[in-house]
Amino acid sequence: MSSKGKSTSRGKANGSGKTVNAVEGGALQTESSKAVDAKPEISPEMREKLSQLRERVQVSVGQAVLAMMNLPRYKGQSLADLNHLVIEPLLRDRLAIASAKKRGGEDGEIDASTTAGIAIWASGKKSGCSI
Repeated sequence: MSSKGKSTSRGKANGSGKTVNAVEGGALQTESSKAVDAKPEISPEMREKLSQLRERVQVSVGQAVLAMMNLPRYKGQSLADLNHLVIEPLLRDRLAIASAKKRGGEDGEIDASTTAGIAIWASGKKSGCSI
């Protein structure tokens, strides 16, 4: 037996030819169920896409928070309020960030490092509720 909190495993073959492991507490686990619990491999391309998405979310949250810090209405908000003020609207595509055009740049060239403004909106139910 093992000490409390640690699992022991004893492999035995059941009638189907699969190895069954007995885990402390009486739970049984087959080799095939272990394969289902394994984490799937993520391709390098998918890792790159996830990295880019994470970076865009972080930049967007930072731009929104910096813009809100300058407004008296939001200046006193706590970090806990960021979830419903910034994160949820961002995830629901209800946050727009406007960037300024570069001075002296080519036609329509945007300076993504300069935030001109943000807009956050809510959506109400169609049953007559207006926000």
